Amino acid sequence: MRQIYVSLLIVFFAVNLSAQNYPRWFLFPCEYSEFQIGYVNVGSSPDSTLLKLALENASISYAKKGEIKVSVVKSFYGAGTGTAVTHKLKSLAYDTSLAIDFAESDTIFCEYKKKNIFFGLYGNSKSAESINNEVLDCSNYNNPCEVKEFQNDTNSIYSIGVSEKYFYETSSWAMAEDNALEQIAESLRNNVNEEVRVAYDQIAGERTVKIAQRVNGYTILRRYYDSAKKVFYVLAKARK
Repeated sequence: MRQIYVSLLIVFFAVNLSAQNYPRWFLFPCEYSEFQIGYVNVGSSPDSTLLKLALENASISYAKKGEIKVSVVKSFYGAGTGTAVTHKLKSLAYDTSLAIDFAESDTIFCEYKKKNIFFGLYGNSKSAESINNEVLDCSNYNNPCEVKEFQNDTNSIYSIGVSEKYFYETSSWAMAEDNALEQIAESLRNNVNEEVRVAYDQIAGERTVKIAQRVNGYTILRRYYDSAKKVFYVLAKARK
């Protein structure tokens, strides 16, 4: 088993278990670009295991900032209109060696534990002083996941991923992130790396679309949870 050397540990636990309370660095990761964020279900695991699992999750996020190949297969009912999605498969491919390198590096982390989810912030000791342990309540401000304020950025493409509330909150955040990534991949269809195949089944009345798109520099900028609507939002970007 790999040994993780920890140069600094900052721990703070949530006293108020409000569903809308999150550490600032989780909701606004764009302010902590030198760090990576990982999150896992709490369950019955001890804190030492949660730290390790969250680090693995953060390592994957780090690897995704390189190049990701997003493959999507969608089937639509009705070849003419193609409005109802009957089936969707998605796979991601990225350089796993980047995740391994990150997980094995010296790290500092700040952790935040709620009733059902554990968050970890990972980086290096040189960036430790920039950590802000402020806890925010989403109900105190409006949804910040808006693309319009970045409209002057001509070098990047932005998207907002949303997800309904699932039993496991980690599934909701992961789904919102995946949906944001899929939107970016579909928006990059004009790139030379794109592969699109369309097949029609006239008898079944189905249209199948297969897309394989390379995405570079995928980054999560902001997160927000609307407890009234029970919807999770993620604002993300990637290089054009």
